[in-house]
Amino acid sequence: PFLCSALTTLIFHSRGERLGSLDQTLTALESMANLHVLELVDAIPCVPDDQSSEHHSRSRVVSLPRLHSINLQGTASECASLLSRLSIKPFTLLILKGTGDKGALTLLDAFRHLVTHSLSLQTLRLYIGYYIHVEGWREVLNIAPEGVNRACAGLLLDGFAGSLSQLF
Repeated sequence: PFLCSALTTLIFHSRGERLGSLDQTLTALESMANLHVLELVDAIPCVPDDQSSEHHSRSRVVSLPRLHSINLQGTASECASLLSRLSIKPFTLLILKGTGDKGALTLLDAFRHLVTHSLSLQTLRLYIGYYIHVEGWREVLNIAPEGVNRACAGLLLDGFAGSLSQLF
């Protein structure tokens, strides 16, 4: 009832409650062709353990033609799972925050694919330390201190324990 086709903005912050299964979430998103803003914080459906369900969901790609801002925050595997099933338009503002090591490389690969095929970025800033933080812009910038230039794409992997060689 709440997730209807008339919605233009869906912001859902949670502490454990999810939108349902991955298939249910994809079905709901498919019906929201007018969605402009999608923000899911700790509300992304868990990656299914059932391989047949995951295979079915993986073949589905949801197109949200009016979406101009997406913010996904949760475990890296949850973010990667949902992101890989969304068709992202070139001028969509993309913010991702994935926690934990499980699924981090998958999320990084999904982000890398978007950067190289969809987002048309010309400037990237990469922070590597206890976490990985990537920001991107669609124009060439003289990078100012953090917060001065608003990035159009961002990825934060908190708790990534992989090798730096896996990034490139």
